[in-house]
Amino acid sequence: MDITFYILISLYNTEQYVTRCVNSILSQKYKIFRVVIVNDGSTDNSYSVCSDLIKNDDRFTIIDQKNKGTLLARERALSEIKNVPRDSDYILFVDSDDYVVPEYLETLHNYLSDDNEYDILAFNFYKETRKKRTVINIFNKTTKLSIEEFFREIIKNYEMNNIWSKAFRYSLFKKHELKPTYIKIIKGNDSYRLLPLVYEASKILYINEALYMYFHNEKGLTNAPKIGALDSILFVRSEKYKYMKKMNMISNKDKNMFFDTYKSSLGFLIYHFWSLENKEKLLTIKEHDCYKEMKKYKKITIIKKPYYKILFLLFDNGYYGLLSLFRACLKNGVKLWSKKT
Repeated sequence: MDITFYILISLYNTEQYVTRCVNSILSQKYKIFRVVIVNDGSTDNSYSVCSDLIKNDDRFTIIDQKNKGTLLARERALSEIKNVPRDSDYILFVDSDDYVVPEYLETLHNYLSDDNEYDILAFNFYKETRKKRTVINIFNKTTKLSIEEFFREIIKNYEMNNIWSKAFRYSLFKKHELKPTYIKIIKGNDSYRLLPLVYEASKILYINEALYMYFHNEKGLTNAPKIGALDSILFVRSEKYKYMKKMNMISNKDKNMFFDTYKSSLGFLIYHFWSLENKEKLLTIKEHDCYKEMKKYKKITIIKKPYYKILFLLFDNGYYGLLSLFRACLKNGVKLWSKKT
């Protein structure tokens, strides 16, 4: 069966990488695809570089808009193809500083060609830096997953939270149009968009093949923590908890899994942001619904990184002076425990 893949790209200030990205799509062995690129107010030459690359290929559409953020740029791309794909076609997302392997679409098509039964196909990816390349695989074999199994991996495994290592049946987007939020989501765009799609899905396949090249760009939008991202991080965490409850995942095991990752993320935030200047902002964490729910849930959870655990405990108990001292020691490289601790 001929399936059309619709690839949506949000473009922002990646003139150094976008040629590699577009060329990797042009080099696909499976040729039935369409690409919508939304230039989200780039201030460099990304738009002109991209326009030159695709000017002779009518499978590509490029749209220019003022900067609105990755989430809304992707939604703009979706609106461009609204009602064009068949329900049996698939949507893919590619970041403009990443790229894909030549067999990317061919592999997905091969898994769908028999009966096209899957709503979501997830797959391995490469995590690439300037020094090395590592394969990220969540499962060690190709396997069918229940919605609950897949959602648990999203909760506990950061590597599963991206939207670009998955293909989505177009009908999922028709079932759930993104609703406006009261805050601008600076960090957690992928998770926020992923949650309702997983909730609406029926059948999911995990493919144990690496098809996507994620370039860990230290200067990229998602890799530089900023205090302004705090509200969106907390908001997305709350959304995850809401969807857990909607899916009736309310056992002690599921709650323990969620609050383990929640406390770890708070430890991360405190590690990066704690200062006298940011103290009042960080204290608003204690007013969020998830934090209050966590306080009612008495079971002890395990935080994998010991210094995140200590930072969280100091914050949770109001020992802000000790917290500042402990964080300063960490930031200055003071060795506080041995590897055996």
